[in-house]
Amino acid sequence: MTRVKIICAMVAATMVPQVYADLLTFDLEWSGAEHNNTAMITGQIVLDDALLTNPGYTMESFGNAFQSITLEVSGSSSSDGTYTEADFYGVMWRTESALDLTEELVGQPAILDAWWGIANSAMNDFNLVSNWTSGSQAAPTSFSAFTLQLLGVYSQEVSLVSFRPVPEPATGALLALGLAGLAGRRSRQALYILGGSQKAHA
Repeated sequence: MTRVKIICAMVAATMVPQVYADLLTFDLEWSGAEHNNTAMITGQIVLDDALLTNPGYTMESFGNAFQSITLEVSGSSSSDGTYTEADFYGVMWRTESALDLTEELVGQPAILDAWWGIANSAMNDFNLVSNWTSGSQAAPTSFSAFTLQLLGVYSQEVSLVSFRPVPEPATGALLALGLAGLAGRRSRQALYILGGSQKAHA
């Protein structure tokens, strides 16, 4: 196989829909805006697509389908800080229709509810259960569908507004490498043609 064919194959591979890798990383965001507060949660969660029930329901501890999580709480009355999987008893996941894990999950069509991710969902949910014990700062915990509660001096609620996949850097790098290789070969071909043309006119 020539170098051009190899490079074209590399580029084509990046353009074909990818079979989900086992471990997928998602950016998460909750906002207290619709609950009239300034609290916000941002973070990331890593899940194993091979173990995820999609569609389906699961309530489990971290380390299985849901591998790890890191959350940063800000703007709250008394719960600001960083929380990881060690701060949670488990994670709750439910979807009545298969979700496309390559796209933003919030807003995707869901059976029995208009969209996955809406706060008043009856049959779909994503939530966290804090393992809070007396005397420790409470991590965010389940309040209602897609809504977490921040416990403290004043309890505050935040609703899920984004659950989006983090692009895989390897795919972008492979595409860039392939395009750079093609550009380099075309430049060499142009120089070769130009050189031949100049000799013909000499």
